[in-house]
Amino acid sequence: MSEHRPSEHDRLIDEVRTVGEMVAKFFVHEQLGPILGSTLTMQQLKLVALLATHGPLGGHDLARHLDVSMPTVSGLVDRLVERGMVERRADPRDRRVRLTALSPAGEAFIAEHDAAGWRVGMEILQTMDPEDLRALARGLSAMWAAVEAKVARDGGCLPDGCAAGPPLAP
Repeated sequence: MSEHRPSEHDRLIDEVRTVGEMVAKFFVHEQLGPILGSTLTMQQLKLVALLATHGPLGGHDLARHLDVSMPTVSGLVDRLVERGMVERRADPRDRRVRLTALSPAGEAFIAEHDAAGWRVGMEILQTMDPEDLRALARGLSAMWAAVEAKVARDGGCLPDGCAAGPPLAP
């Protein structure tokens, strides 16, 4: 009986997955503190994160992305408006549609949490030697290219914030 040995490609994919999971768990742990300290509910956090990723959205889009009813979205938005995290505005393309967008306070909330996550990441990157940083940049750029190819192949779209892609590593 012959023993199946994984190819180098398969072993590398497994190594990337394993190390990626460890790194992701570390960063999730580091970033959870500020998020858990927030007084927003999980649904409110999801809505704020959705607006941060996609920009202003109408109620139907919010309901679809959050997989909730329109009345639920309306209540979530009402509470976030009261807290100053989001604002309603007219859609410049269709004045009958009301869009929900992050307010300046909501944008500051997102920026603060994003910065908290990157603070630890930057500390770690600062300890890495240039050769490893180049390899990481090349690997992440290659992964981004594969993401773009998959999205193009599947006819999907990327979040507004990353449509241009990252700068290429030398």
